[in-house]
Amino acid sequence: GLAYERLREVNPDVIQCSISGFGGTGPDRLYPAYGQQVEAITGLMAASGYPGGEPMKTGVSYPDPTSGTAGVAAIAMALIHRERTGEGQWIDLAMTEIITAQLAQPLMAYLRRGEEAVKRGNASPWWPVQGMYRCAGDDCWLAVECHTPEEVAALAAFSGLPAGELQARLGELTASRDPHELAEELQAAGVPAAPAEKISDLMDDAHLRARGFWLPVDQGAAGIVIGSGVMGRLTRTPGRVHRPAPLLGE
Repeated sequence: GLAYERLREVNPDVIQCSISGFGGTGPDRLYPAYGQQVEAITGLMAASGYPGGEPMKTGVSYPDPTSGTAGVAAIAMALIHRERTGEGQWIDLAMTEIITAQLAQPLMAYLRRGEEAVKRGNASPWWPVQGMYRCAGDDCWLAVECHTPEEVAALAAFSGLPAGELQARLGELTASRDPHELAEELQAAGVPAAPAEKISDLMDDAHLRARGFWLPVDQGAAGIVIGSGVMGRLTRTPGRVHRPAPLLGE
């Protein structure tokens, strides 16, 4: 009994944000959905995976935080409208629509050229060098991506490999190297490269720490916990984490 129309009777300027799998209207509005179903029905999984293989999830619950972020933006717009007019409103967000709108390249490829998405793994149909290359150590990898002739030339000079063979043979260079050290050397040479970090690596990442991304928060009974800071750095209103997340029942 707490639908928007009922809440509006009690508080006319209330803003209610509803996020569901398929939205509050349409023939599928009552269907249950988790992240995998949303990734599947939006075409995201069809564009992910390896050639000839099954459609793949992204590896995280991608629709959930993405839809939450969209909800924040929608609420901000509704608040601006209320400040100007005094009117509240109901925000009806469908996760399927939010994720579909994020499929920029495959969506535009079909709308403009009628091309279906193709599963390519980590390969690129556009760039001369793009992929994940195994490095020394247990499950250690390096991401390398070159878009411009200058980046390709820099990688060829650094590796000593012919430019036309970089995509196929770069693993010969990376196999015996530490991914962090090699990434720094490549970046210094003008080649976009980054180690494939594990979550445990991120906690000690010097760059994130230098920017103050990881923040200690006193969580009361749980003690001091480390969490992520605000995503945007505004010069006038930088934002801060000023209280912990609520405990169960708060």
